[in-house]
Amino acid sequence: MTSLDELIRERDQALLSLDAHEIKRFMNRWNIRIPEDDREFWKIVRNALVEIGAPHKTIRSAEIRMQYAGRK
Repeated sequence: MTSLDELIRERDQALLSLDAHEIKRFMNRWNIRIPEDDREFWKIVRNALVEIGAPHKTIRSAEIRMQYAGRK
């Protein structure tokens, strides 16, 4: 398996999990900048999900997380 194949497999697995910790661990592993702002983070995740053709339900979940990010 090439490193590109590995990156794609890990990316898809992390994104589809919708687990912020897992997504950030993936981003750290591949030296991808992690936004400090939670809203920006979820916006990037949402856009990436669209790009990989994730199910609408998964994309919508990321949108909801983006909407409520930072609220306590």
